[in-house]
Amino acid sequence: AALQDASTLIRLAQDGAGAGLFNWDLQAGEAVLSVESLRIFGLPEDRGTTLTAADWQRIVHPDDLPMVMAESLRSTATA
Repeated sequence: AALQDASTLIRLAQDGAGAGLFNWDLQAGEAVLSVESLRIFGLPEDRGTTLTAADWQRIVHPDDLPMVMAESLRSTATA
């Protein structure tokens, strides 16, 4: 019951803030996005919620890609 309550509160906070969530599986090289994350990235909801590293690279602006990739590598190296 407590887990369900916490999940409900998280969902309400996410919906109220218009925030997207994702879970990045570093070993699989995939991220599972919430529907709100799909909207934020301008992706159709019917495309599925799993993105590969190649998918991420396609949606990041080309000017930002070097910094995003460098920060991704830095964050996973120090995690």
